[in-house]
Amino acid sequence: MGYSRAQKKDNHKKIVAIAAKRFREQGLDGLSVAAIMKEAGLTHGGFYSHFKSRDDMVAQALAHAFTEDEERLLRAMKRRGGPSLEAFLSIYLSPAHRDTPGQGCTLAAVACEAARKDADIKALFTDRVAGYSERLAPELGVTPDQMVAVLSAAAGALVLSRSVSSEAMSDNILGATRRELLATIRP
Repeated sequence: MGYSRAQKKDNHKKIVAIAAKRFREQGLDGLSVAAIMKEAGLTHGGFYSHFKSRDDMVAQALAHAFTEDEERLLRAMKRRGGPSLEAFLSIYLSPAHRDTPGQGCTLAAVACEAARKDADIKALFTDRVAGYSERLAPELGVTPDQMVAVLSAAAGALVLSRSVSSEAMSDNILGATRRELLATIRP
């Protein structure tokens, strides 16, 4: 049975959204095409009617995830009175963010794997890091270079906080990084 164009478009969006969430949770190599298609309620055989390759799906899912990340972050900062460095760091370097990787920052979730991927994935990361520094820096009242430093330190702290077995140490990584960044980078 064939699908209408609208249904195919909806299915495509569903696959991309599922892949974006699962890649954040399990990494780029930790999930099969078959598992993503099954979760979407579709057959594995239909995958190639949506994507040229697995790498194509990864790129589309990452682009979707980055857009979601930025929208989610801006909404969260708005709920805290508007964008500021303090709001960004309190949201980003929080136990809630640490404990929900499926809805968390894509950079922190897959950057280590992306470093070993092809030029297209690296170009996507390059574009997003540059975009974040250009778009978020003015919102947070910092320079683009400061934003790159904040993003690098915060993403690294988030990765480390997820990697240790001690919750107290994990909380300390988040809190110490937040305090030091606020003390060092004054908007």
